Amino acid sequence: MDKTRLTRSQAAFMFSVLGNEDRLCFFEFLSAGQAKTIEIADYFGISPSRLNFHLNLMINSAIAKNLPREGRDLIRALEPRSIQALIDYLGGFLDGPPLAIQPPAEMSVVELVDSASALLESVNPDDLSDGRCTATLRSIASLTANLSGLKVVER
Repeated sequence: MDKTRLTRSQAAFMFSVLGNEDRLCFFEFLSAGQAKTIEIADYFGISPSRLNFHLNLMINSAIAKNLPREGRDLIRALEPRSIQALIDYLGGFLDGPPLAIQPPAEMSVVELVDSASALLESVNPDDLSDGRCTATLRSIASLTANLSGLKVVER
């Protein structure tokens, strides 16, 4: 991620990824420093495949990154520049809202598709089976409402 300011959809994706308690635990674990995937899985007592599902979402949102392998072991770490960009995004609201706030109904088609893709990628099938999908369903309903009131913006 470059030094530019996060877009609303980038920030929303990062928040949705960190909004999952398991991923927040992995974020906290990695805040102590880089770690092998197997070390993380052992620490939390979960399968490497389930962990990789979560870590890949963290990587896709630029919260975490892959480091060069040590033999067969994947090494994961937080991405400090992206985390700082998220902090800067939040800090931009301390003095009031930015002047150029654009309501969600005026998102470009590309931003809407990116938001929808990010949301669908963040859905864990295990969450859908035990009733923990309320927030995801609310997000999908909100996205659907944005689609129905979409004003295409020339960019």
